[in-house]
Amino acid sequence: MSYIPEMAWNDTLSTGTLSSTGGGISIFFSKPAWQTGPGVPADNARDVPDISLDGANDHDPYNVMTGGAWKLFGGSSVSTPAFAGIVALVNQYLVVKGVPFKPGLGNINPTLYQLAQSVPSAFHDIT
Repeated sequence: MSYIPEMAWNDTLSTGTLSSTGGGISIFFSKPAWQTGPGVPADNARDVPDISLDGANDHDPYNVMTGGAWKLFGGSSVSTPAFAGIVALVNQYLVVKGVPFKPGLGNINPTLYQLAQSVPSAFHDIT
């Protein structure tokens, strides 16, 4: 088992519609104090996304059982609940270990940025 290289994806040509990874500078929100670290632009604007999972449907789609059949899906409508499931498992682990005073992790973004600075090899900037 080892790291599987990641890359930005663009399925626009194969689907005929805009279908690709994205992110960038918010024109509405300023940069939060916790959004700092290696690779984070010093632009005074909220940079998104903070973290991402695969969203391509044309390669590495999510296999989902729905309506009694396996179907392949992509996009944030699948990767977002997948990440929410990961966070729920982290929360459950912490509660079992007695780490938080009460269940619920709240905004995990500050913790993600702290982890990225203390264990940079665990995070990969995908451009």
